[in-house]
Amino acid sequence: MPTTHDASRFAALIEPHLGALFRAAYRLRRSVPDAEDLVQDVCLRAYDRRDQLERAESPRAWLMRVQLNLHIDAVRRDARVAAASLDDERHDGLSLACPGADGPDEQVEAARLAEVLTGAWRMLTPDQQALLALHAEGYTLAEMIEITGVPLGPLKARLHRARMRLGKLLEAHRQPPRVAAVSGESR
Repeated sequence: MPTTHDASRFAALIEPHLGALFRAAYRLRRSVPDAEDLVQDVCLRAYDRRDQLERAESPRAWLMRVQLNLHIDAVRRDARVAAASLDDERHDGLSLACPGADGPDEQVEAARLAEVLTGAWRMLTPDQQALLALHAEGYTLAEMIEITGVPLGPLKARLHRARMRLGKLLEAHRQPPRVAAVSGESR
């Protein structure tokens, strides 16, 4: 049975990493409640294996690896249960809008871009999502190697493929340019 001292030691070990865990979880899950659930699952798993966490050379990398594995397992499990509809996508009040996007046109465009990004994100594999989320969080290649366990060469190749795939998915959703003048009109 764990003691209060064990719980205090665990809290001191994990608390410095909760912000980074949540940011990465949000990038992976694209929803605040889902990100919170993922971080909670990481904490539960880490508490059950706190001896491994205490021995880890880099506790943050160890926690991120647990989080990525839990995320990949959840995505695979969800894919088996049912495909999520993009129409039911919840953004939970978070927006990718620019702070200066005050007008209704800017808000509509920001919402459309958020939907396009979320749709493209969902079409990536869980491994691609994980690599792009770590990269977006500012992890170095060395840290990503430690977190994922993938050697440098394959890691760089996978990260490149993930970027290219996301770019192609986003490009496919780009709207064609608007026609400024009606044909047949003279100037």
